[in-house]
This record gives sequence, structure tokens and C-alpha cells, in this order.
Amino acid sequence: MEVIQQLVFALLGFWFLVVTIHVALSERRLLAAKRNTAEKRRKLLAWVLRQEEKYTFVRQRQRWQRYRIPLFLINQRRRPVTWAHCRANEWWDVTIPEFTRTQWVHNFRISEETFSYLCARLRPVMEKKSTNFRVSLPVRKRVAIALWKLATNSEYRSISDLFGVSKSSVCRCV
Repeated sequence: MEVIQQLVFALLGFWFLVVTIHVALSERRLLAAKRNTAEKRRKLLAWVLRQEEKYTFVRQRQRWQRYRIPLFLINQRRRPVTWAHCRANEWWDVTIPEFTRTQWVHNFRISEETFSYLCARLRPVMEKKSTNFRVSLPVRKRVAIALWKLATNSEYRSISDLFGVSKSSVCRCV
């Protein structure tokens, strides 16, 4: 009986030792998990603060844009920066209006009244809207370009110089 009692005490001692080691490991794991959670919480808080800084920057930029919009509305049309070349319009703006009836018929091969009638009939089809980046060609100028090309058979380059438009615009009008 003493041997059994000693065996039971030995088993109980071994069991107590295993439980103590297990509890110590569990406490170590729990402490590591708490440290890990605190580290993650610290990183999350730092990330949230960075996002708040970004958000305030975005809000400031949005406020700035909100005030910039009315300034943009005051000046509806911006001047193009580099892609639009300044072209001479004097011939179309000054010389053409001073044409007499015979000059008009001689150059465009139709009278000015017929030209106006033609422009009125083509306006719904040919009229384009101006944008902030470019001013569209008026219908009268488009029709005049097409008639000039048909009347004189000039090159696109000379017509573009004459009317103050690009060669591609002349091509589109013809």
C-alpha cells in the first residue's frame, strides 16, 4: 500500500509540475499577446493620425478649390497655353466686310445674299459650341472657307493663312 501511495504522490507531483509549467507558458503567451496587441493598437493609432492629417489636407484643398471655382466662373474662357497658335484674322475681320458686290461675286462666286442664305440653312448642321480650351469657328467663316476652296482651288496652307485658321480646320470645312 505504501508503494501505491508513493506512486500516487509521485504522479500528483508530476501532474502539479506539468500544470505549473503549462500555467507559466500560458501567462507568458498572454503577456506576449498583450504586448502584441498594444503594439498593434499603437500602430493603428499612428495610422489613424496620419489619415486624419491627410484628410485635413484634402479638406483644405477642397476648400481652396471651392473658392477657386467662383474665380474660374468670372473668367469663363481660359487662354490656351501652347497648343493654339496666334493667327492673323485681319483679312476675314477687316477686308471681307468691305467687299463690294462685284468683289464678293468675283472672289466667292456667289452673291453676299446667297452666302447669308446658305449660312442660315447650314447653321443647324454646322454650328459647334465653344469650349474653355478653344473658340469654335463661326458658321459664316466655315462656309466662306469651303466656298473659297471651291472658287479658287488654292492650297490648304494658303487658305489657312488667309482666314487665320489651321490647315486641319480648312480640311474639315471643305
